[in-house]
Amino acid sequence: MSAGRATVAVDLPGEWVGLPACSRAVLEMAEAELATSDWRASLDVSRAVRVSVPEDATWGPALRAYSGALSIRAVTETRGAPLTTVLPWWECASAEIPPGRMALRRLRECGEAGIPARLVDLDLWSGADLAGALDFYLTCPTLETPIEPWHSLAVAVSGGSPCDLWHAEAAVVGSSVYIAAQGLATLSARLARHGQWFGGWDETWERWRCSALWRELEGHRRALFLMRTDCAFCPAFPWCGGFWTVPGADDRMHCEAWRGLVARLVAVAYEAMAPGPGGADPVGT
Repeated sequence: MSAGRATVAVDLPGEWVGLPACSRAVLEMAEAELATSDWRASLDVSRAVRVSVPEDATWGPALRAYSGALSIRAVTETRGAPLTTVLPWWECASAEIPPGRMALRRLRECGEAGIPARLVDLDLWSGADLAGALDFYLTCPTLETPIEPWHSLAVAVSGGSPCDLWHAEAAVVGSSVYIAAQGLATLSARLARHGQWFGGWDETWERWRCSALWRELEGHRRALFLMRTDCAFCPAFPWCGGFWTVPGADDRMHCEAWRGLVARLVAVAYEAMAPGPGGADPVGT
């Protein structure tokens, strides 16, 4: 993208841009392109910033080097080019770790192999597995690569670049769009699972902006304080931003678990920043 142009990350079915079935592509598009009714015509795999493929995909040795679903920067220049031309595994953007009984094992495999990892579909993770992932991130003595969302949040807690779950999950209204296979647009896969939509893929960007969901998401943080909800008084709010309390996708169980996890992350960060030797490294590197 040219400097100075407003861009939006569009997460959509990979087959829409010539990628394997069941894959997903994340493309960076100019907001002006999305404002038109025929924006699909401008989709181009060469602009994919991330390609997610299922763990049983068979293309290329890069995937066989890791047992989970990889997220790799695409460098193909032509539509539908063979995916064996993507970056090799040691240059991959990150390994995506979906929830499930193999999740923590895959996370450890990534750490041992020096592959950056990202937990995906956080709302489908159990509280116990989220705690296990955080424990691995904070305590593994040989870990040298980031695990998201913990890494970005730990940096924020430690006084670095501000970050909350919306940003860590690339689910920021106005900067992210998720398009489901059925051709409906929303903010993220989580909201798609709850049937919350901006509208159809064939509608304009401005129509999406006028949807009830878009307006509700834009005003969500402010509403939490105006209504004096629990979020307004929660110490975890700076690193959550009301992520778990969106109307239509309210998840009190994960909200409760998240408060405990953030409290631990903050405690470790403050211990590391305290004067004197012996502090633990809050960013796991």
